[in-house]
Amino acid sequence: MPVLYGSTEPTGQMNFRMTRSTKVYAAVGVLCAVTLFSISMMAVLFDHARGSQSILEEVLGEDLDSKFFLAEGSGKDGSQFLERLQRIWFVSSNKKLTSLQQEATRIATKLQIASFPTQVQNAINTEVNPCEDFYEFSCGKWDQDNRHNIPKFSTSWSLSWDPPELAIQEEMISILSTDKSAAGEFFRSCMDTERVEKLGFAPIAPWLHLVDTVVSPQSLLHAVVEFNKADFDVLFTWYVDTNPQLNGERAFFLAQGGTSLPDQTYYTEDTPEMQAHRDKFVQRVEAFFRLIGRPDPAAEARQVLAFETALAAAHDDRTTSAKEHSKPSSWEEVESLCPAWPWRPWLAKLATCTPVFNGAPQICTADHTAVAAVGTPGGKPLLLDNKAFWPKLDRLLRTQPLDAIKAAMRWQIILGSAASLSRPFEDELLLWYKDLYGVKERSKRPRKCFNSATSAVGWESAKLYTDRLFQHENIAAAQSMLAAIRTEFHEALEEADWMSPASREAAKVKLASMFFQVGVPTDAEDRVKWPERA
Repeated sequence: MPVLYGSTEPTGQMNFRMTRSTKVYAAVGVLCAVTLFSISMMAVLFDHARGSQSILEEVLGEDLDSKFFLAEGSGKDGSQFLERLQRIWFVSSNKKLTSLQQEATRIATKLQIASFPTQVQNAINTEVNPCEDFYEFSCGKWDQDNRHNIPKFSTSWSLSWDPPELAIQEEMISILSTDKSAAGEFFRSCMDTERVEKLGFAPIAPWLHLVDTVVSPQSLLHAVVEFNKADFDVLFTWYVDTNPQLNGERAFFLAQGGTSLPDQTYYTEDTPEMQAHRDKFVQRVEAFFRLIGRPDPAAEARQVLAFETALAAAHDDRTTSAKEHSKPSSWEEVESLCPAWPWRPWLAKLATCTPVFNGAPQICTADHTAVAAVGTPGGKPLLLDNKAFWPKLDRLLRTQPLDAIKAAMRWQIILGSAASLSRPFEDELLLWYKDLYGVKERSKRPRKCFNSATSAVGWESAKLYTDRLFQHENIAAAQSMLAAIRTEFHEALEEADWMSPASREAAKVKLASMFFQVGVPTDAEDRVKWPERA
């Protein structure tokens, strides 16, 4: 999205924001150690509860405000300030005054954050020890102040990104409404609600017909491949990403997938809350199936839940999956783990540039030879996630009826398309999201079309943003900041005694090879380089 490429703020403001973030991260990196040191010296100062403030004022001779802490705790006099605190601690510790640790934590923390910008200080919960709960310390106050201010159309709200993103959206919507680029054309077609309402579910009719043609393992393979090419997950998921074993190289990943509720526990946990979510799920799927004219929507909705429950039960749980690391694999291994699925024919079809069957523009012009070569000598590596999942998928493929798989495929089509269809589909989706996420109203049409355009025509949208809105004079300031961060990292590597010499040298090489892109895509020589398909 264009938002990733810069800021629409006045010159210099972006530098301030980025520098502020860097300052916060640098400061909090040492905060735990300093806070614990300060607490150990200051805890006894607050043992007299109501008299604690007067003790400090008497000893230190100042009011306890940020300006005082900033002045006393920095510069050449900072060490003297800490020495005074240390002397107080030695004297008071002999009296075994150890209560009110929480207040000591708050005051010690205030000392450390005195130099932070006011907006950052306002987000911090100084009642929390950062060494015990760093997130609550960093963001707890902001969370408390804004937990009831989440926009009704959203599931979340973020201090860092949402306000500037909304500002960019408003400006980009104004531009997209008249711009003649592909992004503008896409945006305006999305805004044509009269046509959207007239079409109903006609845009997904070819996909529904494709599912109807599934009558055998071979036709299922064909349909699943077409789904995969359109980014619909069926049975499992695949993706291309950076190889974690070799940075700079791309790899082909296979992983568990194919379910639509937020987490495995929604299917498997036997509690009233989760049962209520499952009941709502069946109701919504039934309503959607009724909208597309299925003959027995209630029975088919229950079939979808049963199939997705079986698939979810085969998944690794959240904790196991989070700890899972992708492992190099081979098609021989994948075939041995899940022989019921024709993996090599699937890959061959996935790599083939097939004619478009649903009326969309033809994107590919030739077969994808790099995909066809995955897992072969000289090809991109094949990496496998969730190794325990695949034998379970094998059993599921051997036991689940074909009609259940087809019902799940119909549901995946609707789920992936409902937000772009006519108002009845939008209404049903909103009812489901109310149950799952607490969303209270549908997103405004311009905002939805902005998100659709910047997702579907990403590079064209990004170029439009950088040409029309991005403050290019901020690039030099941002690059200077990034160079300073790299220097700090390099110095930190020299002091990282936990690293082996080989790891340290490898990290230095990786750090030195990094190049920075700010505002516009560039190559390693800092030349502007937009992708060919912009």
